[in-house]
Amino acid sequence: MVETEQRGKPMDFSIMPSYHCNLRCWFCMYNGGPDAKAELDYEKTKLFLLQFDWSLVNSFGFYGGEPSIDTPLYDKFIELVPHSIPKFVITNGTWSVDTDRASRFLKWCIHHSFRVVVSSTPEHIKHQWRSFLENLTREFDGVLLLKTPDRIHAQGRARGESGVPSDCELACLRKDRNTRLGLKPDGNIVFQNCHGEYHTVQTYEEPFDGMLGRTKRLVEHCVAGKVAE
Repeated sequence: MVETEQRGKPMDFSIMPSYHCNLRCWFCMYNGGPDAKAELDYEKTKLFLLQFDWSLVNSFGFYGGEPSIDTPLYDKFIELVPHSIPKFVITNGTWSVDTDRASRFLKWCIHHSFRVVVSSTPEHIKHQWRSFLENLTREFDGVLLLKTPDRIHAQGRARGESGVPSDCELACLRKDRNTRLGLKPDGNIVFQNCHGEYHTVQTYEEPFDGMLGRTKRLVEHCVAGKVAE
């Protein structure tokens, strides 16, 4: 999970325009890969974001899929978010092995004032020029971050894999994190604070108003069920 800079706002929201990716990691929670073609509906997303109370939004993220291979697609959705809202992008870092790709991607990130978060599991690292990325983190301290490897949980392709835990750690009850919500390409909005399954809160065709309340009720219902087990 990405640690965002806190500004006293209750919500971090993210958009996944596509699951299209140049890697096919065995543990990908979203089943991303080269053959993933579905894209988030732009017009429906635009109508949903027009309802936002931006005073509630701490930061706004973009990922997939791999943003660096589909920047024109991501551009359309980035333009829907006010410039004043801090933004971050999560990337697999494969662009680091090619000077031209790295230059184009980093210029794109600078243009959008992104905080850049690079995935850092062993599966990702073997496709990265790691020393180059480490130098970038020193040169752009606080702007480019090598993400601490997340613990792999039973979601997406990792579901049913040997050694992958499916236990609940009640991470949703932590008070030191904002409510994390993500809009998937199919239009479903999921609660992402959980270390287990990401439950659907609503779709983007339902109103923004009351979304945080619906999330709270979803968490309360889920926790009550876990405690009763």
